[in-house]
Amino acid sequence: MSSVHVTIRILRGKDVFNTLTDSDFLASWQSLSLRQKMTTVIQEPPFVLTWYEHYLNTHEPVLVLGYDAESRLIGLIPLSFSRNDGRLAHAGDWQGEYHGWICEEHLERNFLVEAMIAIKNEFHPRQWTWRWIPPGAHIDWLHSKKLAQNGIFVKYIRQRPPFLDLRAEEKIKKIMRNKSIKSKINRYKKRGYFHLERITSREKAERWFDSLAAQCDFRQEAIHGEAPFENDPNKKKFYIARMRYPQNNHFSILWLNDEPIAYHFGACDDSTVYLGLTAYDPVESRNSPGTVLFVKLIELLRQEGFTRFDLTPGEDEYKARLGSDHHEVVEPTFYFNRRDKLLRDVSDLLRKTVKYLVLALRINPKGIKQKVAKLYDFQKRARNSGWSETFVHVSSRLFKRKKDRYFRLAPGTGHKNHLTDSKGVHTQRYADFMLFRSTSPWRIRADILREALAHYSRGEISYTVVKNGVLTAYGWAGRLSRVKGGSLSANRSGIGENNEVLVLHDFYVNPQVKSSKVFSQVLTKMVNDHLSPAENPIFLILSSKRADLSKVAREMGFEPLNKSEIPEVTAGFMPACVSRSHP
Repeated sequence: MSSVHVTIRILRGKDVFNTLTDSDFLASWQSLSLRQKMTTVIQEPPFVLTWYEHYLNTHEPVLVLGYDAESRLIGLIPLSFSRNDGRLAHAGDWQGEYHGWICEEHLERNFLVEAMIAIKNEFHPRQWTWRWIPPGAHIDWLHSKKLAQNGIFVKYIRQRPPFLDLRAEEKIKKIMRNKSIKSKINRYKKRGYFHLERITSREKAERWFDSLAAQCDFRQEAIHGEAPFENDPNKKKFYIARMRYPQNNHFSILWLNDEPIAYHFGACDDSTVYLGLTAYDPVESRNSPGTVLFVKLIELLRQEGFTRFDLTPGEDEYKARLGSDHHEVVEPTFYFNRRDKLLRDVSDLLRKTVKYLVLALRINPKGIKQKVAKLYDFQKRARNSGWSETFVHVSSRLFKRKKDRYFRLAPGTGHKNHLTDSKGVHTQRYADFMLFRSTSPWRIRADILREALAHYSRGEISYTVVKNGVLTAYGWAGRLSRVKGGSLSANRSGIGENNEVLVLHDFYVNPQVKSSKVFSQVLTKMVNDHLSPAENPIFLILSSKRADLSKVAREMGFEPLNKSEIPEVTAGFMPACVSRSHP
């Protein structure tokens, strides 16, 4: 049967949509997928049709179809062609966890080889990298001599991503017995109604997705410098539209009272849920909401009768911790001329040689990667700024030492609150940081979000002001316990043994507004929230460059401290928790 001739047809654009209105074709497609042993949910109609519909403005739909001698559909690859850069990809592109096909199993080799030859003749690509081929797929066709005879050469990399067998009782018990996780869950429960809910209503998904998208964008931009939903106007509509098929998508939200603190949205079939889009409220970072989400999700999946949680390819440490076993997948790259394949072989050889030398010389490869990344980031920012601005930035980093001024507001003395209106100051509203507008490539929004995420991870409280849709000012309040056996300087500052101190720091005021007024507004709110007669003193850290802010602080009753009066605990707070005081 493997020698049966297969006819390939490639449909594009309107021809694709005309075919997708044919109920017999859709039935044949679905029937093929039911007979397939490997993962196909990303290649089935609910996912593919929804993605085509919502990305038509950026991607031309492409269907590669295979027929036998009786004109019976025996194979299908749903693809797309980018209207922006002419790039060929599977339907779903980076939003599909696996890139594969659907085919009669005994005809896979013939279909896939002929399909690749037809794709080369239709699109004339130089190379094409798939995402990971689904678990359980046959990959022997990648070694077909007919591909090479037609000028198609293949290289692929392997990975063994983990999955969690939801019937592996010992592994599940080990996850659930984790004391740290149990403690965090108990703390959440003490704060209110805490539960995980599977969302099946499109209306409910639409009501909450703006907030969930902001959670994703905040973290992704802070870590990777990209905001997926903001940069892709189709993304939110696509995810909401997937809720038309709740049986093919597993969307769950972890609630604390009426607020979503984490969520997961992944594809699913009858037995398996595939790790997809996940994010959490940055304000809750210190309480590990992402980890708690997975623990609660495992409980829910077992209750619903799923038998596997596919953690999908990736080298994240949490996947290894959650997994009970591994499966092997490959990511192929197709080269459509021999020269490009040879160049890649040489490049890979050089990379392996360098890696061997790095290990032999006991050099930390991770450290090298970080330095290269920093150099690349510096070059990128320098290209986006003038020579003078770059020179000033580099000089300030090399030759100027940042100096801070310390202030103390003594307990029981009250404060000179000359500005009582602080209604415009928001507390713990992380989305406000997304409204930062940069005026220099040396201070971009990703920097602000990265610092904010670090503050939230330490349990600090943000205070923000937004005017006309722009972040106007912010400051941070962080508590730190005094170290046992503290120095005399700490005692001079009036801190009792083993008590906490509150430090207000890392302030920013938009240079285009009246800084003293908005800073006074923020500081008033911070003091009102935290000062009481029984409290320890409140410490304030400001840049020595901001004389205007220091003046406001003194008017509110903060006393300047000299070096000998600065508490040891506050000085120790600086390098770990205080990023640059902004001009």
